[in-house]
Amino acid sequence: GDLQLAAERTAGEYRSALHYNTPRTSSWNPTVLTCSALRHAGLPELWETAETFREKMAAIGELEAARRRQRLDILKTATQEHVMDQLWADPAVAKLLAELSGPVADNELATRSAAASLAQAFLRAHGRDLHHT
Repeated sequence: GDLQLAAERTAGEYRSALHYNTPRTSSWNPTVLTCSALRHAGLPELWETAETFREKMAAIGELEAARRRQRLDILKTATQEHVMDQLWADPAVAKLLAELSGPVADNELATRSAAASLAQAFLRAHGRDLHHT
């Protein structure tokens, strides 16, 4: 349609930009394609390229390696979320947060100092100490 020239120009810019990027894997050189669902143009080529990429990455083990990294990243993120949920739900932390919020907002107490105090309150409430973990 009306945007075909703009799409081709943008694709050319992306092709040029790819020369400045380091590929994530030495086994694949990214390609830039254009497509239009409205005109039913380029979709088979796009799908074929995606399938070829997937097959190649699977064959050399990079797909599974990426999935392993993703699962470990998700584990870390989920653990952080769980710990933060526990921290903010803790009554001792809630009480101290209420006390520290004003001084932090008024720049009378450094945010990192207040954060350390909140972490210490949480750990103490659970029988731990920040300095001997």
